[in-house]
Parts: sequence; C-alpha cells; structure tokens
Amino acid sequence: MRQTLITALTLFVSTSSLAFECVVNLDMDVAMTPQQIELRNDESVHVIIQPSQLIIDEREIDLNAASTQLLSKYDQQLRQLVPTAIGIAEDGLEIGLSAADTVMQGFGSSAQQQDEFNALTRTLRDNLTQQFSHDGNRYYLGAISEGELGEELSTSIENVVEKALMIGLSSTFHQIGDLFDSDKGDFDQQMSDFGQRMEAMADQIDQQVSPQKEQLIQRAESLCHQALELKTTQDLLIKEVPQLSSYQLISL
Repeated sequence: MRQTLITALTLFVSTSSLAFECVVNLDMDVAMTPQQIELRNDESVHVIIQPSQLIIDEREIDLNAASTQLLSKYDQQLRQLVPTAIGIAEDGLEIGLSAADTVMQGFGSSAQQQDEFNALTRTLRDNLTQQFSHDGNRYYLGAISEGELGEELSTSIENVVEKALMIGLSSTFHQIGDLFDSDKGDFDQQMSDFGQRMEAMADQIDQQVSPQKEQLIQRAESLCHQALELKTTQDLLIKEVPQLSSYQLISL
C-alpha cells in the first residue's frame, strides 16, 4: 500500500512540473486583452502595445516602417505565447488534481473528507490565479524566473496531494481497524484484497496520467520554441526602439 501511495504522488508531482522545463525567463507581468497588451513591473504599467502603437512610460513612441513591422510581429508572437503558457499550466493543474481525486476515491473517503479535499483544491486554484489566469479573451501571466512557475505549481500541488493522502490514510486506517474487529472471512485474505485495490488504483492513475503527460511534454517543447522566437523579435525591436531596452520581457 505504501508503494501505491508513493507511485500516485510521484506521477502527480512529475506531471505538474512539465509545463516550464524550457530555461526562459519572463521578466515582466503580462496583461492581455483584444485591444492591447500591457507589460507591468511592480504593479506599474510600463509598456502598452496597441495596433501600430507603442507607449512606454506613458509616452507614445514614434515608429518607422521597420519598427512598426517588428512591433506587429512581437504583438502576434506574444498573443500566441501567453495563452499557450497559461493553457499548459492550467492543464497540468487539472491533470494533477484529477489524479489526486482518484486517490481520494480509491481510499473510499467519506463525504466529509471529500469536502475537505475540495476545499484544499479551491484554495490552491485561488492562490495560483495570482500567477496566471484567463477569463474569455483576457489573459494574465505573472513574471517567471527560471523554472519558477513550474516549481511553484509543483510545490503547491504536492502540498495538496500530501494533505489528500493524509485525509485518505485516516480512512484507510479506519478500514484496517475494521478488519481487525471483523469476524467476516479470513483477515489475511481481506488484507490481500485491500492491497490489490490499492495497486489497481495506482494502475488507474498511471493510465489516466501518462497519455496526457506526453501531450504536455510536446506542448512544452513547442512553447519553448515560441519563447525563443519571441526573444529574437524582441531583440530586433529593441535595436529599432532603444527605449524598450529597460523593459525586456524575455531573457535567457
């Protein structure tokens, strides 16, 4: 049974940490709507990108044909990258929490224990919205240092899983206690059946997570390429618009 729990936890945490293996830093917060993109730092808006318009520290920048073209490309690439990054993080979160819910169900947790677990997941979701979120066609992605978001996501989910396992274990210990007190059937056989149920739960989680995990890996690789392409465009744009050098979004 202990190995089953370890397997479930390992699958869970490794899945949640897939999203940002690419070593790329996002050095500013990004808020994006269909009308404009804002680059923020310390809760202050420093850069506003609108169609054919660039505003830096509340001053509109004069653009020539080359800088206008580069700004348009920068805008398009950023509008692809941000939803992709948020989508990967959100899907990694959902896969992890789904696996944790399978653990809870496998333990046969009570309604009260399930409510306690649901409260933990709601708290996790609320906390992570400070780092990334989207509502329709509005997106927000907070600054990310090397591996920071993946680590934060992994650590946050790991904490929820550990608490979920503790909740489930309390149910399990109760079931084992019932076996000691029960006069129904052979105790060793009942323990064997219980162990098999736990192993089946681990297999279920493996089958549930593995295909989605592979898809996340592929999407993360694509995200890395997008970020590197955006970095190239950013560097070219800075050559045309030196004022933007103080607010570089992507760094390696």
